[in-house]
Amino acid sequence: MSDLTLVRDAGLGSGALDVAVAHALLQRVSRGEAPSTLRLHRSGPTVAFLVPDNERGLDLAVALTASGVSPAVKRAVGPVRGAHIVTGPVAPRSS
Repeated sequence: MSDLTLVRDAGLGSGALDVAVAHALLQRVSRGEAPSTLRLHRSGPTVAFLVPDNERGLDLAVALTASGVSPAVKRAVGPVRGAHIVTGPVAPRSS
C-alpha cells in the first residue's frame, strides 16, 4: 500500500478558488508530481440544481456565471446528499 498525504483546510472563502485548488491537486497527483492525497475541507454555502439534460445544465451554468450570481459552477455526478427536489417554479421569498 502506498503512502497517503492528508491535506486539511477550512475552505478558501471562494468557490472558484476552491475548485481551482482541487483541480490543481488532481493534476499534480495524476502526473506523479505529488503523492496520493486526501483533501478534507469545509466548503462555503453551496446550491445544487438538478437538470434533466446537459443542454439545460449548460444554459443554467452560463446564466449563473454571466449574471454574477455565482463565480464558479461545477458539475456534480452521483447522488447529492441532502438535496431537495423541486418539481415546479419556486416563488421568491419575501424579505
